[in-house]
Amino acid sequence: MKKLLFIIPLFVFSFSSVQDKAVIEWLNVNAIPIEDAIPTTPPTAFAANVPQKFKDARIFLMVTLFFVVIGFLFG
Repeated sequence: MKKLLFIIPLFVFSFSSVQDKAVIEWLNVNAIPIEDAIPTTPPTAFAANVPQKFKDARIFLMVTLFFVVIGFLFG
């Protein structure tokens, strides 16, 4: 019985395709270029395409660390 409970979902999910052409096309259109093929060049394409919410997260992290250090020193 345990084998049957394992084989049936395995059989069903092995024939389902998650990445159809629409998903692959969306990934290709919305992909952020990170770097070129030369490993010594800086990732300028990635730096130019960083979303604003990630830049804001870095600022939030620095403010949080500042208050943690202040709390540790004076708490």
